[in-house]
Amino acid sequence: MLHQKPCVLISDWEWGAGKQGTSKGPDTVIKLSESAGFPFFNNHTITYIRQEQIIDLDESPMPFLKNGQQLYEHQKRLCKATYDLNNQGCKVLILTGDHSNAIGGLSGLCKAREGKNVGVIWIDAHMDLHSPYTTPSGNVHGMSMNAILGDDNVEFASNAIDTVSADTWQKTKQLKHQNGEKNRVKPNHIVYIGVRDFERQEEALVQKHDIRCYYPEDIAEKGMSAILAETLDYLEDCDYLYVSFDVDSMDPSISLGTGTPVPDGLNLQDSETVLSTFWKHPKTQVLEITEVNPTLESDNEMAKAVAGLIHRSFGNS
Repeated sequence: MLHQKPCVLISDWEWGAGKQGTSKGPDTVIKLSESAGFPFFNNHTITYIRQEQIIDLDESPMPFLKNGQQLYEHQKRLCKATYDLNNQGCKVLILTGDHSNAIGGLSGLCKAREGKNVGVIWIDAHMDLHSPYTTPSGNVHGMSMNAILGDDNVEFASNAIDTVSADTWQKTKQLKHQNGEKNRVKPNHIVYIGVRDFERQEEALVQKHDIRCYYPEDIAEKGMSAILAETLDYLEDCDYLYVSFDVDSMDPSISLGTGTPVPDGLNLQDSETVLSTFWKHPKTQVLEITEVNPTLESDNEMAKAVAGLIHRSFGNS
C-alpha cells in the first residue's frame, strides 16, 4: 500500500441537484472549521475545482439528464484532479456540492488505479441508482451510483431519451475507463450503509446485482462498529476504497441543512465512527463528504456538525 499524505479537493458543482446552495457547502465547512480553531484544513493543501456559470438553466435540452453536458465537462475536470492527486501519493478528502460529484471523484480513482479492484462504500439515505431512463426528476445527483455501476436499468425504463442525452450519459459513464472497460466497479464491491429512501427501480437493481445494503434496522440491531467490520471483511479482496458520505445519511434531528433529509438516519456518534474508521483505513484512497446546503438554514448547523465530525474523526492526520 502506498504511503499517503492527506490533501483536500474542493468541487463546488451543484447543478446535479434540484435545490441550489450546495456550492456554498465546502467553503462554509472550511470557514467554520478555521473559526473554531480546528487545524485540519490549515495543515493540508487545498485544491479547488470551481464550477463554471451555466446559462439558460430553465431551458434544459435534456429533461432527463439536466445540465448534462456541463456536468460531464465539470466531472471530467474533477476526475483529472482526483487522478493527479492520487498518483502524487495523496489520501484525498473531497468536499463537494451535490452528490453527482461522486462520478468525477470515483472515476479519477478508478483511472489512477487502473485494473485494480476499487470498492465503493456509499453512506447515504438514498441509493442514487436511477438512470436517465428511469429518473423521475432528471437530477443527476440521483444517478451517480448508476453511472459507476453502469446498468441503465432499461427493464424499468419510463422515459424516452433523445440521442444527445444518451450520448452524453454514455460519455459520463465512460469517465472512469482508461483503456477499454478495465475500471468497471463490480457490483459485489459496492456497500450501502444507512439507505432508507428509494424507488422500486433502484431496489430492482440492488436485487438484480445482489448489492450489499445495510438499512437502519440492521444498524440498530448490530451496531455501527459491527456493520463497519462486516463491510471491510466483505470488501477484503478490494485493493482500494472510495468512501462517499452524503450528509443526508444523518438524522434530520442533527440538521435540516441538506436537500433531501430523511428520518431515521445516523446519529453523530455513528457518523464519527464511520468517518474515523474509513479515513484511517490504509485502503481508503478517497473520502468524499457531500450535500451540505447552508442556504436551507440560518444557523449553519449542518456545516458546524460536519466541521466537528472532520475534526474529531481525522483532524490530527
